[in-house]
Amino acid sequence: MARRSYRAVREVRHTVIRIISAHLRNGAPVSWRGHDLDFTDVVFDGGDFSRAVLTSGAVSFQGARFVVATVDFRHARLSGARVSFRHAQFEGGAVNFGGACFGDGPVNFTAARFRDGTVNFGGAEFEGGTIGFREARFEGGRGNFQQARFNAGRVSFRDAQFEGGRVDFRHAQF
Repeated sequence: MARRSYRAVREVRHTVIRIISAHLRNGAPVSWRGHDLDFTDVVFDGGDFSRAVLTSGAVSFQGARFVVATVDFRHARLSGARVSFRHAQFEGGAVNFGGACFGDGPVNFTAARFRDGTVNFGGAEFEGGTIGFREARFEGGRGNFQQARFNAGRVSFRDAQFEGGRVDFRHAQF
């Protein structure tokens, strides 16, 4: 009974994420771009934000937990919006920012913890704006920044800690 209840609630969460992300993509009949979105302390055990466009407003993933499954931000455009992953926990599973574009507005991973699993920024573009990994902790797992491009703007890993696991900056361009 408890397992069935968990699966039902999980399906509702994934449906909500699908609806929100559909309204953030190009071609959406009704766009929700520019609206503030608050995912503070939400647990993500899957979800698809690929190709979402966040060009204004504030989007908070503060304290959110990304666990077990895949959460997809591939080719998302986070440009102009204020996006915060402050104190987010990336625990197991995979979060994919591959090919995402970060520009103009601030994107904040301050004090985020990347533990086990995989976080992929491969091929991501960081253009203008600021992105901060200040005091972030990479503990085990894999962080991939292969072929990421850091153009203009500011990227900070100040006081970040790397313990075990692997963080890969091969072929990244600064």
